[in-house]
Order: sequence, then structure tokens, then C-alpha cells
Amino acid sequence: MKVTRGTGKMEGWLSRQRAERAEYLLPKSLRTGRVLDVGCGVNPFFLTQTNFAERYGLDPEVTATGVEAGLKLDRFDVAKVERLPFDDNFFTAVTMLAVFSSA
Repeated sequence: MKVTRGTGKMEGWLSRQRAERAEYLLPKSLRTGRVLDVGCGVNPFFLTQTNFAERYGLDPEVTATGVEAGLKLDRFDVAKVERLPFDDNFFTAVTMLAVFSSA
């Protein structure tokens, strides 16, 4: 699988477009809760821009803690496990923006 995580010339624009679309689709009533962005990438643009009370991200390439932006980021590969490291119903919303690719 070829990973193109944030290296393309249009990645900045695409990240903004994905974040704007997710913001539009996520109901405002959920914003007092927690959001999880699966596959947030090394530059979790969506999480830095959204206004959820708590913001979590999982990605196998995460290197920074995100604490300075109020994020909780974990280096985690969801393709290698059967269960996420959170309790059931922990999040009010879960996103996966540009995560899937064809092999």
C-alpha cells in the first residue's frame, strides 16, 4: 500500500476541504462531547480546527503528543487490532477522513 500522508502539492487544500465537510456534517449538539479521528495523520488538521470539548486522534505515524493544541494523540494502527483502546460509548462522534485506499 502506498501512503501519501501529507506530501502532495494539494494536501493542504484537501485537508481543509475534508475538515470543512466534516464540520458541516457533524451536528452541533455533539460538540460538548468527545471526537475521535481515526487515521488523523502526523498533522491532524481536522482535530486542530474542530471545536469538540475533547479531541482524540489515532494513527500509526503519530509522533507528536498534540498536547500544545489540546489534543490527545496515540500512535496506534487500527488495522492490526480487533478493538480500539477505549470504552464503549466513549465518543460522541468518530471520523475517518481520507483513511481508506486501494491496494
